[in-house]
Amino acid sequence: MSFNLLLSYALVAGVDLRRIRASMPCGRLMIDSGAFSVHKSNQGKLNQPISVSLDDYASYLEEWSGCWDYAITLDVIGDPAASRQNTRRLHERGLPVLPVFTRGDKLADLRAMLNDTRYVCAGGLVGMNDKYRIPRLQVIQRHALEFGGGVHALGIGSLPALRATRPYSADTSRFLMGYGFHTVQVFDGRDLHSVDILDQGKMLRYRDLLVSHGFGVTAHLTDRRMPEGNKPGLPRWINSQALGVAAACADEYLKQTYPVPMGADPGLHFYAVAIRTDAYAIASTDSLIHSDEAPPVWQKYRRHHVCTPRKENVA
Repeated sequence: MSFNLLLSYALVAGVDLRRIRASMPCGRLMIDSGAFSVHKSNQGKLNQPISVSLDDYASYLEEWSGCWDYAITLDVIGDPAASRQNTRRLHERGLPVLPVFTRGDKLADLRAMLNDTRYVCAGGLVGMNDKYRIPRLQVIQRHALEFGGGVHALGIGSLPALRATRPYSADTSRFLMGYGFHTVQVFDGRDLHSVDILDQGKMLRYRDLLVSHGFGVTAHLTDRRMPEGNKPGLPRWINSQALGVAAACADEYLKQTYPVPMGADPGLHFYAVAIRTDAYAIASTDSLIHSDEAPPVWQKYRRHHVCTPRKENVA
């Protein structure tokens, strides 16, 4: 079992990637440019405007080279030609960023990307109905396999969709972002479930799963009170490590049950997305699940899991 983390450059200013790396002995760290956040900012959907320059992003990746395992190009949402140009410029600087194949690109563009890198991100899938998203991702992955490569599905946290498409890897913000809406994720051995921690009925229904992930809910359920937390209305038993355990379990389940080849590190790999304030705590999930204090839900995977320590300077 490993815990894999995706950090968005646009949102992690000041985060020490060496500290993050030290907390993740077996998991993988991927850096995203934050293009989606920039896009939302330009649409007025974020409180603060966000911008990312190509030179600044390149300098950041160079500064932290050796800490990250993979990095994604600075894509320009709605302008695939500009995205491809950015990828070329980053490659010219010696940065092996993953290109993004998205709406507006042609299959010829995809095959050119795969010929260059073998590992390609599939964008433009968030918000798309599964009726269209699943066939599109299946086609992209089929082409990737022809090149002996794989696909990273951006923003896909639905396990049914991942089972149907079997990309090499995927990421989702549902583990940490849901907490802001008083929702946590638990993994039942096949699927993820959202539990509203202000809903007593759901809390009781998923009590055993919550406890097995490391959520200390017993006292709360016994006295029927909602303890005070760091955020108004949220209980103090929420901790970022427990939020990450579901992602780690889902990762191991996908790798064991739906293996996807690509070199010596077969997928399907599942990445949790974190923002700056949660990055250090949730990154330590990887150390937790490889320690004697691992949560009970981990026991199902103990005998099957092989920890593959990362190589230095993989970037």
